[in-house]
Amino acid sequence: MIAGSTTKLAELKEAGADVVFIDTPPSVHPVIGMAIEAAHLTLILTGPYPEDLAAIGSSVQMVRNIGKKSGIVLNRTPTWSTALSLARSALTAFELPICPTAIAQRVAHPYASASGQTAQEWEPDGAAAAEIQAVWKWAKEILNA
Repeated sequence: MIAGSTTKLAELKEAGADVVFIDTPPSVHPVIGMAIEAAHLTLILTGPYPEDLAAIGSSVQMVRNIGKKSGIVLNRTPTWSTALSLARSALTAFELPICPTAIAQRVAHPYASASGQTAQEWEPDGAAAAEIQAVWKWAKEILNA
C-alpha cells in the first residue's frame, strides 16, 4: 500500500470490483499493516517446513493486533509427505483457522504463470485448479462468518 492506494481501492470498488488481492512479502514493514487494515480478510500463506512456519509469526501478530478476520493457507506443499501433517500440527499454536486444503507444488502453477494465466485458466480440470477453488470457497466461508 503506497501513497494513493486507498484512492485506488476506492476506484476499484467504484468500477465494480468485488475482490482485490494484495500480495505482500512476509514483513513487519508499515505498508503491510496498511494492507491488513484495508482488508476484509487476511490470508497468511506459508510453506510446510520449519523455516517457513517460523517466518509467519510476525504476520500473525500484525493480524491479531489489527483485529481483522484471517486464516492460514499452506502453500508449495509436497503432494505426499508427513511435512503437511507436521505443519498443520505446528500451526495450531497460532490459533487461527487453517485451510483444510493445501496448495501443492504442482507444475500447473509455474507453467500457467509463465503464460500470464492462473492454474484454473491453464488447466481448468486439473488438481491445481481444484485446490485453488477449494481454498477460495474456504476463504469466503471465513469472510462471511
